[in-house]
Amino acid sequence: MKTNRIAWLAGLVCLLVGGIAIAGGSWSDKINYRYSTQTSIKVTEPDGFKVTVTLPDGSEKVGTVPELFTLPDQDAFVKVTLVPTDGSEPWSKKIEVRAKQQAELAVSFKADAPKGEPAKNVRTYVGRFTNLAGGCGKAWNRQIRIEFLAAQDGATVKQAIIDPKRNIDLQIPSGKYDIRVFINNGSEWKFVITNQHEISKDGWSLGFGCAPGKSEPIVTTL
Repeated sequence: MKTNRIAWLAGLVCLLVGGIAIAGGSWSDKINYRYSTQTSIKVTEPDGFKVTVTLPDGSEKVGTVPELFTLPDQDAFVKVTLVPTDGSEPWSKKIEVRAKQQAELAVSFKADAPKGEPAKNVRTYVGRFTNLAGGCGKAWNRQIRIEFLAAQDGATVKQAIIDPKRNIDLQIPSGKYDIRVFINNGSEWKFVITNQHEISKDGWSLGFGCAPGKSEPIVTTL
């Protein structure tokens, strides 16, 4: 009887330790597909997480979300692994990719609030960012990657990838931001410009492109 009780206690300790190991947050994911001349997978969320895509042959592609990875033109399953910035357990899942399509994966992560500390609510404002780079010339009609860096400390608050002539809605905390823009030149993200803007109300609208008669792109209020 004593031996059984010791075994039961040992099993309980293992269960508790296992629970601690996997604690740290909750995950959910969604994926969409659209036609593309190049098979690829675009990971759009969560911002700033390290992402690794493992191909069927075992090779890996590594980046930081949001990230776009080109893939061989064939139907396959790739393993996507995301590592949270707060040290929580990674998320990993096999994702279907389809030849001549872009798989767009968005994963949501909600970290657990530290014990004894209530979760902080941060006021955010909803607005829109538009990719108007094509107005600078045919060569500029490409995807862009934007980064919102808090002006006071340089922390990356939001990142996003935007297709040409498209816009996305974003929620950004109130404040002043250095907005960096990178353009996809086909093989890598090339830095273009950094402009400062302030987010202070809902309905803000920003765009990246060229003013009429100008050839130098900027981030401007629309």
